[in-house]
Amino acid sequence: MNSTKKYSEEMTMAANQMESLNGLYKMQLQSAEKHATINEAVAENNLKLKDQMQSLTSNLSSLNNVYGGMLSAMSNKG
Repeated sequence: MNSTKKYSEEMTMAANQMESLNGLYKMQLQSAEKHATINEAVAENNLKLKDQMQSLTSNLSSLNNVYGGMLSAMSNKG
């Protein structure tokens, strides 16, 4: 009888530990999903930033050409 009670207590403790482990696993899974979502957003923002930087570089190049032409015209007058 005593060994049955001890076995029952051990099974109850094991069940509690499994429940606790399941809770930790669930939290880790949710955390991993959040990180994946954040990583997706970061990757998307990086692509947008890359496109904007290319556009900025192109615009600066165009402006440099315009101002270079203006400076050349002004220096030819002098």
